[in-house]
Amino acid sequence: TGVTNARADRGTVAPSPTGGTANTVQIEADQYPSSAPLHYSIRGADLGCTIDAGTGVLTVGTQTGTVTVRVANTRGGPNWDETTVTIP
Repeated sequence: TGVTNARADRGTVAPSPTGGTANTVQIEADQYPSSAPLHYSIRGADLGCTIDAGTGVLTVGTQTGTVTVRVANTRGGPNWDETTVTIP
């Protein structure tokens, strides 16, 4: 099993407004075999962001910087890839 080509639908996204609707980014990756479920996690500083571990939807926080998201195969092993999202 493997995970490659992790990517965000937007590589740069504005910080979420305080008290408003949060900005989101969809994280995706290619996997083989395609039936293997994926697991999404934030690596390092989260900058107030959260991620849905099952869907890959990153909810952007109010802090600026770069968030790293790891996409891994839930069947285990060293198969994973990472992508970044910049919050200017």
